[in-house]
Amino acid sequence: MPASQREVIRKLIEDFGISHIYPEDMFYKVHKISRADFLAKLESAQSEEEREKIIMSMYDDEAQQGRRGILSLAKSIKIVKKKIEEREKFEKFAKKYGQ
Repeated sequence: MPASQREVIRKLIEDFGISHIYPEDMFYKVHKISRADFLAKLESAQSEEEREKIIMSMYDDEAQQGRRGILSLAKSIKIVKKKIEEREKFEKFAKKYGQ
């Protein structure tokens, strides 16, 4: 993770008290804004009330449901095929040298 992203996360957590921040891609999917743009929006707010309103608007966005880190179908199929090939190699080896 680049230093600029770490700095954005640090500012959001320490300066604005946001305790949980999604990874960049999920943050964008949920809130339709990047973390850096969200930070700029918070920093440009004129008053504390405005900042609170912006932060509270985050909770109105629909959260991502389900498991995170799910692979695409193509990647999953590739993994399964690789495991099948490995198993066939092991079985062939076992037949040849197992007896």
